[in-house]
Amino acid sequence: MRRKAPVSGEFAQQVGTKDDDRWSTFRLGDGSTIKVKLVVKGAKRLNKYSPDGMPVYTVDTEPMVQVVDVPDALKVACK
Repeated sequence: MRRKAPVSGEFAQQVGTKDDDRWSTFRLGDGSTIKVKLVVKGAKRLNKYSPDGMPVYTVDTEPMVQVVDVPDALKVACK
């Protein structure tokens, strides 16, 4: 049996976030350290269902990268 619910073509509105945003930290081969997280910009339910009857969603995401540390040898002097 498939679950039925109205399908909206509009992206969902963000209603809140956790205070502890989750970042993944990576140490790169050149000695730099970066933090990365995936930010959900929107989501919508498609008019499709998985084999077990669950609705299928599409999610619009954007990666965010924060440079935490860079070795001095890799830095360039700016004017």
